[in-house]
Amino acid sequence: MFSAFLAIIFLATPITDHFIFQPPQAFVAPVRLMQFAVVIPLVVATLYASINNRLQRFSTPLAAATLVAVSLNSIYQRVLGHELDYFTAIGWANVAILGAFFFSGIRSVYVVPLGIVLFALNFAAELHVGDYKSQQSALINTVYELESMTVIFILGVAGCYIIEASTRLNWLESKEVQQQLEYDDLTGSLNRGQFRMVYRRLYSMAQREQRDISIAVVDIDFFKPYNDFYGHSRGDDCLAAIAQPLNQLADEHGGYCARLGGEEFVLLFYGMNKEEASALCVRACNTIERLGLPHESRPDALGSVTVSIGVYSLIPDGRVNRFAAMRIADGHLYRAKEQGRNQVVIDARARPGHA
Repeated sequence: MFSAFLAIIFLATPITDHFIFQPPQAFVAPVRLMQFAVVIPLVVATLYASINNRLQRFSTPLAAATLVAVSLNSIYQRVLGHELDYFTAIGWANVAILGAFFFSGIRSVYVVPLGIVLFALNFAAELHVGDYKSQQSALINTVYELESMTVIFILGVAGCYIIEASTRLNWLESKEVQQQLEYDDLTGSLNRGQFRMVYRRLYSMAQREQRDISIAVVDIDFFKPYNDFYGHSRGDDCLAAIAQPLNQLADEHGGYCARLGGEEFVLLFYGMNKEEASALCVRACNTIERLGLPHESRPDALGSVTVSIGVYSLIPDGRVNRFAAMRIADGHLYRAKEQGRNQVVIDARARPGHA
């Protein structure tokens, strides 16, 4: 709303000048031309861009241009008033300096050079119009003007840094909170709640657009004996190690990987048919087996960690809802367990992990 404030002040200036200050006509004409031909249009454009969603990306450069225009207008008035023996206050220069830091919305790496330029121009103008040789009061006034401008500049730099640091910290904190809300801390996969949202959205989209959607439920084989034998800390390490290739596979193919709980994961792929999903899951099965994570407590002779995967692919047509589709994929997982583990079951067919 700083732009609205500037617009009101600049529009009220002619009225206050006419009835209170009564500047000479030689001062009024060029100053009004600069105000109403440059400054006011920029202020209005900045205000409009800040409230229009499609133009908001232009609001920051417009704000910077407006502050530069305000500062140049202040300098011009100061110098012209000095030549016409008409005194003008330096207050607008200070407003422009402060505005450069607090209201332009530009990052400090850009706003500091802008502030330095505005400060230097205003400082030079004050040196030009200042009185150093006449009465002592005039000299003191000039020194005070320069001192106040310097203090305002320093405060503006410090304030800009504090605001930007605080904004970045808030952004990092909000990202961390968002990460905790959406992802499982241990594995980096989506958590159960976030998966439900993604799954509902993609399933509805697949039904509307008549596209394939594939659900693959992944379970670590004999994980309870693993935990009992190696301990829960090693169990957590195992979960994280298994999640890494699953997450990578999902990212590579535009899918999603989520941890449903315990040792169970789910892979979700939009636009992928059952042949493609089956081949991808066999690849996941092979990749995890090749990790060679030792599992001495499993009852079979394999001796390393493996996974079983149940896959269900369909084009939703209203006959199978998303809950039923998930149950079917889960049923295929249990069939993979019953048929020896370390394999992928899609529909009624089993595909060994090493196929």
